[in-house]
Amino acid sequence: MKKLLILLLIAIFVIGCSNERKALKEKHDEVLQEVFNAHDVAMPKMGEINTLLKQLEEKIDSTSESGNYIKAQKELQAAHKHMMTWMQDFSSKFPDVNQIENLDAKELKQRTDSLISEKPAVEAMRDHVLRSISRAKEILNN
Repeated sequence: MKKLLILLLIAIFVIGCSNERKALKEKHDEVLQEVFNAHDVAMPKMGEINTLLKQLEEKIDSTSESGNYIKAQKELQAAHKHMMTWMQDFSSKFPDVNQIENLDAKELKQRTDSLISEKPAVEAMRDHVLRSISRAKEILNN
């Protein structure tokens, strides 16, 4: 009877740990997807930034009042750099972002917490890219 009770307690413990890790993995995957979603909004805009930079350069070269064009150009360049810097930083912080199978519950929670703290940075980068594109288009269309 004692052995059965011990086996039952061990089984409950193992199941509990398994459920905890499963919940942590789901949270990790959810947060990682949110980070990737913000990145995936900005990344396709890099080509548009390059196109707008060329258009602004043409305007700068062909007008004497180029102040607004130069300002928009610098903002686009800063947004492009922001994207590249964020990607490089993310890669160095999370070189094995999808390799979580060997992490225990504590490590998985730490990784998830790190991803949660990364969200404001990726959202700021995304917003910077979108805002700089919007401003450049507005200036070019006036």
